[in-house]
Amino acid sequence: MSTDTKKRVILVGAGPGDPGLLTVKGKEALCSADCIIYDRLASPKLLSLAKEGCELIYVGKENHHHVCPQDKINALLVEKAKQYDVVVRLKGGDVYVFGRGGEEALFLREHGIDFEVIPGVTSAIAGLAAAGIPITHRGIAMGFHVLTAHGKEDRLSSIDFSKLTDETETCVFLMGLGHVREVAQKLTLAGRSADTPAAVISCATTPLQKSCIGILSDIADKVEQEQLISPAIIVVGNVVSLSTKLFDKAAYGNAALEGKTYIVPVIKGLCNANPSLGALLREQGALVHEITVGSIERVPFPMESERAPDWMIFTSRNAVESFFAALIEARRDMRFFAKTRIAVIGDKTAKALEAHGVYHDFLPTGSDGSTLAEEFAKVIQTEDSIWYLKGLEGSKVLAKAFAGHKGYREIVVYENHDVSYGTEVLDTMCMKAEQADGIFFTSASAVRRICKMQMSLPREVYSIGPATTEQLTQYGIHDAAQAKNPSYEELVRLSVTANCTDR
Repeated sequence: MSTDTKKRVILVGAGPGDPGLLTVKGKEALCSADCIIYDRLASPKLLSLAKEGCELIYVGKENHHHVCPQDKINALLVEKAKQYDVVVRLKGGDVYVFGRGGEEALFLREHGIDFEVIPGVTSAIAGLAAAGIPITHRGIAMGFHVLTAHGKEDRLSSIDFSKLTDETETCVFLMGLGHVREVAQKLTLAGRSADTPAAVISCATTPLQKSCIGILSDIADKVEQEQLISPAIIVVGNVVSLSTKLFDKAAYGNAALEGKTYIVPVIKGLCNANPSLGALLREQGALVHEITVGSIERVPFPMESERAPDWMIFTSRNAVESFFAALIEARRDMRFFAKTRIAVIGDKTAKALEAHGVYHDFLPTGSDGSTLAEEFAKVIQTEDSIWYLKGLEGSKVLAKAFAGHKGYREIVVYENHDVSYGTEVLDTMCMKAEQADGIFFTSASAVRRICKMQMSLPREVYSIGPATTEQLTQYGIHDAAQAKNPSYEELVRLSVTANCTDR
């Protein structure tokens, strides 16, 4: 990717659906973008790569609803290119494979806007591979055709089927779920055998992937029986017969949360959880839409004239990262805190400390503020000085518990800021929430922000702990399933158990 700072637009192919199929160069572009203009078929997870302050604009098209017509998208690209240094146009699949990327590139060139193209993995190849179908195979398919089946006014596109009769070539039709029967009939009339293997792959490379395998004479009936949903790929050719041997059931279609769709509100922190809740849910086969509802910003913590305390309390990874950033700014290291002992809540916080070569002295048996306050009170001395490094909206449990302790001090080292969205993006988020099976809340602030968006919450609501559940209750949500231990792993186990019970 170019390293100059000249204003430009980068057309990035997002791949077929699996966020892991984004190219390395595409990831670099997303991380550097000042503005991202994205489509429906681009995985929502990719937006989490955006840097703080990046403007996100949704211009997707779904069914007969176009959030933004193509001519307006073109004009928007020029407008934002003049406003920002780096604008990324994120398109599903590959930029130039039936994505109208060529039209956008020409429009930019006509208006004197520099642009760059970063190709993406096209579903015409990756979607087939995910279903166990190689698009070519020695001795079976020597070449392939990739066509769009979607024409004007939802009609079948104008295709010369007489050129698609060679049995040694694979035919791939994109955007054609509503035309499966018509495609099969016209291929047969053109000369392809009615017994030619055929397949339709729905939501390829995502946890919702589902395939119908048949032949030209019966594939349309099978698709109707299975009620496949778009986006879908039609594949015709002898390579389809290899799917029974090459389909990887472990990768697609054999997970505990297969077919489930979840919303995960995300607060972008100073350090990223590894793995994230979304990643853990995807490992179980779920389709996950992550909605960024907040961002963590560090609050400067001057230490020039401070005396090191007897105890420091950390209850989050963000507090840990803020503290060590403050050390660097003050040009101090942990020798200044050589006699300070450290109390933490939770294994994740403890591991964040360990990453900096520091180990805790006290870890309560529970992972909530009340348990910490009760057990910590038995450890400290009356004359001990205590720093509680926290977020601006952190729990007030410790403040109440140690109100009479003269050496107790709360120090705000980070703030949790709101993230605002335009009306069109917000409408899209609300639509996805209505269609989802469940939503996961990992903080009380995420509850407040989602509820302020006035979303209709899915039937299944999951909470990471008591404070989050209490906040849900205040918004009238009384049936949330709460994790026994406040961890992402426990939330996933809870949802897997619920899903197995439903089955």
